[in-house]
Amino acid sequence: MSKKKALQPFADVFSGVFQDIFKDSITVETVIKTKPTRKPRVNRSSPIRQRRTFEGMESMKSSILKVANEIREGGTITLRQLYYAMTVRKLLAKTETDYKRLAQITSLMRRSGAMPYDWIEDGTRVTYVRPTWADAQSALEALAQQYHESPWSDAEVVPEIWLEKDALAGIVYDETFQYCVPLRVQRGYASLSALYRAAKDIHARYSRGTGTIIYYLRDLDPSGADAARAAEETVLKMLLAMPSDAYPKFEILGVTREQVEKWNLPTRPNKTSDTRTAKYQHDISVELDAIPPQQLRDLVAGVIDEHLPDVTKAIHAAQVASTRRYLQGIAEGAA
Repeated sequence: MSKKKALQPFADVFSGVFQDIFKDSITVETVIKTKPTRKPRVNRSSPIRQRRTFEGMESMKSSILKVANEIREGGTITLRQLYYAMTVRKLLAKTETDYKRLAQITSLMRRSGAMPYDWIEDGTRVTYVRPTWADAQSALEALAQQYHESPWSDAEVVPEIWLEKDALAGIVYDETFQYCVPLRVQRGYASLSALYRAAKDIHARYSRGTGTIIYYLRDLDPSGADAARAAEETVLKMLLAMPSDAYPKFEILGVTREQVEKWNLPTRPNKTSDTRTAKYQHDISVELDAIPPQQLRDLVAGVIDEHLPDVTKAIHAAQVASTRRYLQGIAEGAA
């Protein structure tokens, strides 16, 4: 049965009842053709919208490249450091949504070649592989290039850098590597095994007549502050239990309230659901990633310089260079 025939009885009824009101009979054609008024649909794939989205994306990519190149200063940065740099410049909002958006855009940029892969560091994933050499000469040449000596043999105090976040390890390691300064990544609350190894090293150093000072880098928030406190208390208890008379000094290198104000670091409210907030001494929270990479490197380099005078650095560099030349001579003789 056609649609017209099926609706005809209803049209006859409506026509009889309402003909005095509407003066005109209602036909099947009227019922079929009458449709409710709708708002015009927006064509989301319209050229105007596409062009606006394209232009906005290109502008965002340009800003990301500019900020990333500015803060990395020839080195590497983490995605979160880039995110905080973008929020400080009001290019992104301080929301998890915008952080994920940045991750997606930078991923596309790196895959397309718009941003070099080695600009962004991921210190959370490590590759373990045994080093090998083509022959004995190659091994000797590698030894000559890699040979190093500790500049702390005659030092009264040796600094250590303790870092809450492993994602920033690659950036901090740029400074600690050169002068053989121990860098211990805690990953939040440090494990007992990691703290015990640190206690043993501190004790061994003390037995040789050398003290230890620990510079802690952590978030300025309830969990970061509590993790630093717990690490210090645990290490001191372990040293007493050995027993050991070593008593290392702990100092917060960052983030501090003074740094937040001096560098205008982005803040966030404290988590009221965190039970540690009640004992926390500050009304704001700031992540360590908010410190620009170069300033983070400068912080570490600064405390190393305090314990390693320029004269000691010069003597150390000369000794290392002399030994490397000697080893290179052996390598060339093996050819």
